[in-house]
Amino acid sequence: MPKCYNHQISLKEPNGAETLRRISQQSVNCQVVFRRNRRSLRICNEIFEKQPFLMGAEFGVADAAVESMLNIPMMLKLDLSADPAVLEYRSRISERAAFQKAIGQG
Repeated sequence: MPKCYNHQISLKEPNGAETLRRISQQSVNCQVVFRRNRRSLRICNEIFEKQPFLMGAEFGVADAAVESMLNIPMMLKLDLSADPAVLEYRSRISERAAFQKAIGQG
């Protein structure tokens, strides 16, 4: 059984094959979007090299939006090593108590 987005998909389930096909297509689409948005990641990296959060020294609503968009390359296990400040940013966000609570770990 392939594992997609932390879900076990069985081809024996009703619509299992269709669900797997749809998830696989979404994965391909995400990779295309990631490649097209490489410039955006580089811009974010430049910002995070200078300040801890998008708008400055404090976490804000924009950070919540950006973090959720950064989940896509992480879920797809895409290489972000060219953007170390983005990786550090994700680490800062994930360490926040509110983030832990939001994902059910706090």
